[in-house]
Amino acid sequence: SPDALPFLLSRLFTVDDFERAAKLILPPSVYDYASSGADPSHTLLENTSLFSSLAIVPRVHASSNTPCPKTSLPSLTPPGAPPLAFPLLISPFGVHKLAHPDGEPGSALAAAAVGAGFALSQHSTTRIEEVPLPEGLRGHAWFQSYILKDREVSLRIARRAKAHGYTALVITVDSPVFGFRAGDARNRFAALPDGLTYANYDRDAIDAFGDRSGGLDDQISRIFDASLRISDITAFAAAVGLPFLLKGLLHPADVLTAARAGAAGVILGNHGGRQLGSAPAAAAAI
Repeated sequence: SPDALPFLLSRLFTVDDFERAAKLILPPSVYDYASSGADPSHTLLENTSLFSSLAIVPRVHASSNTPCPKTSLPSLTPPGAPPLAFPLLISPFGVHKLAHPDGEPGSALAAAAVGAGFALSQHSTTRIEEVPLPEGLRGHAWFQSYILKDREVSLRIARRAKAHGYTALVITVDSPVFGFRAGDARNRFAALPDGLTYANYDRDAIDAFGDRSGGLDDQISRIFDASLRISDITAFAAAVGLPFLLKGLLHPADVLTAARAGAAGVILGNHGGRQLGSAPAAAAAI
């Protein structure tokens, strides 16, 4: 019950604790949507297994009285912006309000509170202009873009993000089509619950979705551009006027292509194992 939530939160200390609590609290279809991977789920399992095997080698001949985790990203941080206080980024993912009514604004404020970076998804359940960007996020707020077949729709959304204070584009390139997730099929999870929308698509962009009564996955083959090339991406970023990163790379040749095209960075990954169930783990790409 809502009254029990403060007590429950006081007993959660690790990521695993929060995941177990989420399974108890969220509707099964929402939990399965958030936690599942593309079948046969090898990639999802490998992501966790390999990441857990990584180790941090400590250095001992240095003072630990005033540890400083600050870092800077020169190619992505605007002049005059402070360094990133904590070397962590909340990666862009959609529909936060599926999990909590605070949605994307709550996530942005949480990132700012600990000095982490924040990336907002184009498929957020809160409009760009309604997600606060406090001082702690100045220069460390990025906007994730899907480049649709209707380029003007994507451009309008990305330019709104730039006007609101986002300083880089994270262009997702690993989702020309969506992966099959058996849990979603079993739960018939094909549409957002009543009251939630993909909030960044204005009424004048409704043709990009057609009948919006269905879920995004139902529309994906029609609105996403599976023929996207690196030249399309560079032209898009230039039209918006922001530096860009490519998200979802695993192959060294793709990283080299991104670098030669002028990308300010790349995000290695496999969409959380949600796209191709037999892709290598993200950590293996390092």
